[in-house]
Amino acid sequence: MKKRIHRIATAFLFSLLTLASFPAFAFDPPPPPPNGGNGDTPPPGGGAPIQGGVVLLIGLAASYALYKINLQSKEDETVSSRQYSVSSTQSGVLSQ
Repeated sequence: MKKRIHRIATAFLFSLLTLASFPAFAFDPPPPPPNGGNGDTPPPGGGAPIQGGVVLLIGLAASYALYKINLQSKEDETVSSRQYSVSSTQSGVLSQ
């Protein structure tokens, strides 16, 4: 019974949201630009340079790579020290 009520409620909500979006399609398109669109308008994105962003992206990627390499080397040292302490305790020598 709960499953049936859930399906009915979901279908009702979907229908309501779908019908509520139809008035958005009824509006007229915006008017053309006043200068006739003769090329004086800036390009999409405002013509912003991307050079600084590319340099920043490369710098962040390099620092993240160094962080991961450092983290991996620390994990390798921890694993090797654990293996050393296990092997030394098995042989009868206590590790510090």
